[in-house]
Amino acid sequence: MYLRQIVRHHQTIIRTVKMLNDSLTWNILIFNQVCCVQFCLSLYGFFEREDMSSKIKYLLLMIPVFWCFTLFCWYGQQLTNAAISKEYDTAYVHEISCDCSWTNKPKWFQKNLCIVLLFSKHILQIMPLRLYALNFKNIMTVSIIILFVQQLFD
Repeated sequence: MYLRQIVRHHQTIIRTVKMLNDSLTWNILIFNQVCCVQFCLSLYGFFEREDMSSKIKYLLLMIPVFWCFTLFCWYGQQLTNAAISKEYDTAYVHEISCDCSWTNKPKWFQKNLCIVLLFSKHILQIMPLRLYALNFKNIMTVSIIILFVQQLFD
């Protein structure tokens, strides 16, 4: 009975993340791309301007844009971290499923247990159009691209 409740709770979480990915995928993708482009243009304006007032203007524009971009990636990273950590149901469901006595159980139970084990190793991520995961690796990729583009203009 206890395993059934854990599995149902885990299924609810997986469905919720899937629903979030399906319903917000275009919004997140467009917002993420707009933030990246805006941040790159602000950074370009910051490096190309000579006078200090223009540099401050572009720097002040970069801060809220980067904050919004980081906030989206932070929520995606929190979801991924929670899915991997021991406090979350994914690791717990896998542990409980592995520890249950399945050898003398009926075939239907063994087959369902295999499905539970398969889904318990699934890492939950927010992925716009399944192109990339929204996490801190995304921020690092954008930062590397910005540094590469800056080197091209120097």
